[in-house]
Amino acid sequence: MDEPLVSILTPTYNHEAYIAQAVESVLAQDYPNWEQIVLDDESTDRTPEIISRYRDPRVRSFRQKHRGFAGLAETYNDGLRLARGSLIAILEGDDYWPSGKLARLVPAFRDPRIVLAYGITQPVNALNQLWPRTIPSRRLLRPPRREVLFNDPVGSAVREMCKPDEGGFTFPCSTLIRRSALEECGGFVTVEDRHAVDYATFMTLATRGRFHFVPEIAGYYRRHLNQANSSRGLEGMLRADYRFCIRFLREQWDRLPQPLPSLDCVRRRWERLWSAIRLGQGRILLLTRRWAEARAELARVFQTPYSAMQALGAGIGMACSLIHRDLEPFYRARRPGTSLPA
Repeated sequence: MDEPLVSILTPTYNHEAYIAQAVESVLAQDYPNWEQIVLDDESTDRTPEIISRYRDPRVRSFRQKHRGFAGLAETYNDGLRLARGSLIAILEGDDYWPSGKLARLVPAFRDPRIVLAYGITQPVNALNQLWPRTIPSRRLLRPPRREVLFNDPVGSAVREMCKPDEGGFTFPCSTLIRRSALEECGGFVTVEDRHAVDYATFMTLATRGRFHFVPEIAGYYRRHLNQANSSRGLEGMLRADYRFCIRFLREQWDRLPQPLPSLDCVRRRWERLWSAIRLGQGRILLLTRRWAEARAELARVFQTPYSAMQALGAGIGMACSLIHRDLEPFYRARRPGTSLPA
């Protein structure tokens, strides 16, 4: 276990602006014993050309028929079958790593009880500018919620993962997974045959063994402003996660460390998420100057339960769309550090 092979799964689609940084962040790792499996989802831009420039034999590229986001589970599990390592890492084609990521996380697996090791995820935008929040949230980090962050006793992380505002308390680009534990789960877990990889897989792993947390940045998760066009897809995906969460809690309730939030409490927290998604997507659409789309998206905030602040933001945003302005000055004035980088 001194230097186990790490298999890095890199699904990519039309990431010509980012794939080089993803691959080069792997090549720059201090830890040398890795393989990178690039899974190109039939990109139509220069992504395949850029990948082909890398001659390091540890970088292996495979091109598949286009599956899209709905086929992500199948793509990841294909990558798992191609992998030769005892540890599995995830690095999507638009994300990247700090150079010490693997060297910092691999040693945790000397403890046979560890099924997943991870660090802090730092979201960035297209220009590598930092977004104001981290994953895990500052609420879990200051002071550290050790029982949750380390999943000790086993299952403790679920009490936070079932809350949608903390459900992503770890993120794929910042994790390292013991392959045998992942295979015991049947591979990457599929939700309603169309969504997989992070939420359901990590929640399932939380019942299989302990986690190891390193309080350092272990991955940079890129958020594109042009991702706004998938707002309904994002909401649909998260509604599937919500249904998985409720079913999982019902099935595992007696096996999980107590206390757990009631199912009614979990439902109420998830119900508040839909308006937050719509407001966030509306803000991004305003930043990309898609005024009519932004107005329509912000109007959708009022179709689900919303807070007074969400209603205020949506109302101001709709007015901003008419005069071709974005909402970010409002957020900067309300709470410095919460505006979105352009």
